[in-house]
Amino acid sequence: MRGLLILSVFVAVCGGAADAAADALAPVYVESAFPVATRAAEAARLRDALVRERNRAQGVNRRLDAAFGALPAGTLERVRAEKRRFLRERAFAFAETALARGDATGLGFAEQSVADAATINGMLEDELADWAVAPRPANDPIVLNVRDYGAKGDGMADDAPAFARACSAVRALGGRPSVLRVPAGTYRLASVQHAQQRYVCTPRGLYDDNPWTLKAFGLFDNLANCLIEGDGPTNTFLRAGFHGQQVALVNCRNTRFRGFELSMERVPFFEGEIEGWDAASQTCVVRLDAGTLRPDDPSWTPTDDERAFGYESFGAEYDKDGLLMRDAAVLRWDRKTFTDLGDGRWRIPFDGRVYPSHVRNVKPGGKLVLPNRTNAYGAFVMKFCTGCTAEDVWVRTSRSSAFWSLRSDRATFFRCRVFPLPGRSLSSNADGCFVDPGAFVWQCRFENVCDDGLNAKSYASWTLPGNSPDEVARADLGANRGGEVAAFFDPYTAQYLANRTFAHDDAPVRTASNGWRRVSRFTRAVDGLRLGDSWIFETRQRGIGTYVGACAFRNVRLAGCVIQTPCTLVEDVTFENVQDTGVRLGALGDFREGPPPYDVLVRNVRIDGCKTGVAAWLRMCDRAKKKWFDVACAPIRGLDFVGLSVAHATRAAYDFRNAGDVRLVDCTLDGRAVDAADVKTARVENLEIENTKEQE
Repeated sequence: MRGLLILSVFVAVCGGAADAAADALAPVYVESAFPVATRAAEAARLRDALVRERNRAQGVNRRLDAAFGALPAGTLERVRAEKRRFLRERAFAFAETALARGDATGLGFAEQSVADAATINGMLEDELADWAVAPRPANDPIVLNVRDYGAKGDGMADDAPAFARACSAVRALGGRPSVLRVPAGTYRLASVQHAQQRYVCTPRGLYDDNPWTLKAFGLFDNLANCLIEGDGPTNTFLRAGFHGQQVALVNCRNTRFRGFELSMERVPFFEGEIEGWDAASQTCVVRLDAGTLRPDDPSWTPTDDERAFGYESFGAEYDKDGLLMRDAAVLRWDRKTFTDLGDGRWRIPFDGRVYPSHVRNVKPGGKLVLPNRTNAYGAFVMKFCTGCTAEDVWVRTSRSSAFWSLRSDRATFFRCRVFPLPGRSLSSNADGCFVDPGAFVWQCRFENVCDDGLNAKSYASWTLPGNSPDEVARADLGANRGGEVAAFFDPYTAQYLANRTFAHDDAPVRTASNGWRRVSRFTRAVDGLRLGDSWIFETRQRGIGTYVGACAFRNVRLAGCVIQTPCTLVEDVTFENVQDTGVRLGALGDFREGPPPYDVLVRNVRIDGCKTGVAAWLRMCDRAKKKWFDVACAPIRGLDFVGLSVAHATRAAYDFRNAGDVRLVDCTLDGRAVDAADVKTARVENLEIENTKEQE
């Protein structure tokens, strides 16, 4: 028998409010963002813009079909274009739905969604331009070999200078399509290399010369239209030093890094078997595994760079089968009072004031792992790059995120893996993959990472008054193009104050008193938007339309996948043994990694073993970062969950807060169809649950 069950639920809960009036959710866009008297004209303007972008999309589609239509169905370029086209169509549909509301919130999201569609059109046009000069056989690329520039690949010599000489030869080609071959071998990268110029100038503006930004053991800087190709990750190994990034692409365009395994010369963590546990003193006795860091190793003392850009260590316990023990996965150890007991045994004390429940759950027999982490040093890093790809790259150890794109347009991670070295429990000491908006992450696998599996974020900065009523100044770097849309956000209410359009291109300038400073001019006044006490989000500055598909996340210490970008698709992904949340949609409380996402589709995802299966999460923090608080609006909008399977969630399967227009279709919990009782909500507007499959 075929059954159809559709549950439509309107939820508006405001954290224990006592009366019905207090339950009303505040509008996401304040009413003054689109005054009533001008709304009809604004709606007409946005409908005209929507028609123009749809017409533009038709032309882009024809060019995409001509360029990629003959490629095999599973080709990266073809699939990437198809998924971005899909996201663009969702942006069009989201704009139409928002326009139908007719209020300030509807007009605000409609304007943003039209801008999203325009950005994706531009990204697809850029991809076509890259394809025309890509290092593929049809373009007859020049082939170079790193061995011709002195690389030995014997695991003994320092090959970093030889790689630098090879990069100079590629740059001398002036962007002509090229292939830099790296034959099978073990390449020791022992000396830090520095980028050629003091400042990085990308299509999106000038960037400062932070010391960790422009250096790495394996540095590939200012390359264009180049394929850097090893003989596969099982044959070509790069071994990097300790205090620095392993491999970095800096200010590269249309460059692909393919076929390598990356790890460090030294294991960047402590690991050993827990032989005993004293609950009273909150200490354990650990027998150190050979080859991992001793607690008294001098590398635990951070360098100046590490102090400046983040240095912390929350340990985790793994069981005898190598599975993360989810209730003992956030362990802060006290580095000042460890004790050498001799014979490879150490007494490790924990700071039980931080996550005390995890400390209480430490058990003898498991493996204790303490990462030596810095937020500055990743394994494979794209910085200020445009249209670059990591393909078939394996990371076995990393002191920060294994894969990382920093202010990079259209970054792609294809068939990449993060997993431990043989006999080890940990791989990345931080996130598996940390990406900008517009990233494309496909067929990747991230295992045993000591933070989030993947984190997709966008950018925001505090607003400062400019020199005129239509200007905003701030210290954030990067640049924007004229005609692009930015959103102003209230950090205390989580409401959008207004959208504004950039009047012309901007770029940072250096001043004697303030260092780097960027001034942006808009087509309309901004002086009434509480400058000095609000955020500005340039959501599309790095791109839009993040995609995560056909990936797997296993043994993740925090969230499996964190989405802090709008217009996103997560599909055909598996999450296993995740400490916290499988898929979390939201923004950090200080909104440096925001804004809250909207227009997100999560489909055909399996989550097995976590505290929370899927969550929309929003919590604010005051500017001094001293107090967390809830807000009374729902800025996380337009969330579609289709065909999700959640099993063995210990806290909640589906948990939505500060969200609106949430739809669950054919989702399950422990093998049965989800109903309203399975969904935890707070400050949610318009929740629909649909079960359309056969019911026995």
